[in-house]
Amino acid sequence: MKYLAIVLSLFLVGCVITKSAGGYDISGVVVESATNNPIEGVTVYLKYSAVSFWGSHSKEVGYTLTNKSGEFYISAEKVRLWGGTGGGLDGAVHEWPTVWVEKDGYLSSGIDFIAPSLDKYQNMQIRIKSKGSQ
Repeated sequence: MKYLAIVLSLFLVGCVITKSAGGYDISGVVVESATNNPIEGVTVYLKYSAVSFWGSHSKEVGYTLTNKSGEFYISAEKVRLWGGTGGGLDGAVHEWPTVWVEKDGYLSSGIDFIAPSLDKYQNMQIRIKSKGSQ
């Protein structure tokens, strides 16, 4: 029974590990997919995600609107999230944020990089479709 308590305690400790993520500048342009024209007034969100034994945890770290040229820039703060560092039962924290864009009249779109790098998060181009072009 004593060993079971020790094993269970170690398991639970692994489930509540927190990890620091982010702190990267994110920039780019949002364009209409059919015309490649920039879109003003698109809301661009950044969200970090983590998974632990107790479920999914996420935190929105910033948002902005695109300017007349469709450009955006967000300086994402560093965050601490519940989740382990290696996946599996102890969970995982995504080091890079999901980028999500929304604007009335357009289909919402999100980007979550599987193999991210800093150059993919700077000067990115996000293409979205108008709802009428489905």
